[in-house]
Amino acid sequence: MPRKTSSSCSSSIACVRALEPRNDSENFRHFLSKLVHLSMLVVPEDLSSSIAVRPARSDAELDLSKAMRLEVFSNEQDFDPAIDIDEYDSPFPREDVAHLIAFAGSDAGAADENAESLLGTVRLIRKDGFAKITRLAVGKEARGVQLGRRLVFACEQYAKDTWNLSRVDLSAQHQVRGFYEKCGYVYDEDKGYYDEEGWQHCWMTKKAI
Repeated sequence: MPRKTSSSCSSSIACVRALEPRNDSENFRHFLSKLVHLSMLVVPEDLSSSIAVRPARSDAELDLSKAMRLEVFSNEQDFDPAIDIDEYDSPFPREDVAHLIAFAGSDAGAADENAESLLGTVRLIRKDGFAKITRLAVGKEARGVQLGRRLVFACEQYAKDTWNLSRVDLSAQHQVRGFYEKCGYVYDEDKGYYDEEGWQHCWMTKKAI
């Protein structure tokens, strides 16, 4: 996890403000309506239907993913950017790491190199017998529509369909434990809480996905 350089930061594995539901769907609907490349998109009442999630498939899309992580973790929450980008980000692509991206629109090819269309990102790492969720970040415009939950479930589906894994783990900061519990993750009492990059974390697991 990236290390915070300020006590004001709220989460390393997932942005707290990105994950907590808020009543700002009208703001997000306005944001979607302003996207130039989606100017003809009719934004539905169910905002989740206007968001597509898939693996990044080009260097340009990976760069967008990393840029969003740095924006959320470093610029907004004062994490050390030198720690956010690590050995799991290169080379790309690779069989044991998936960078999932969420973007506006139902077209699977819509993200491309358009930074405005990227709404969220998460990194999934294949381990020995399980997959691990890391680096979940949601952009300001997409917060409050449960995109964090959508990204978590997309990771589970990817782990099951691509790697034939039925278990997903993560290392969560204390303050986002409740979010992951709502997604079906269980706190590992044997491991308890531990220090990771100077902050209290707990290991969580979801089996039989």
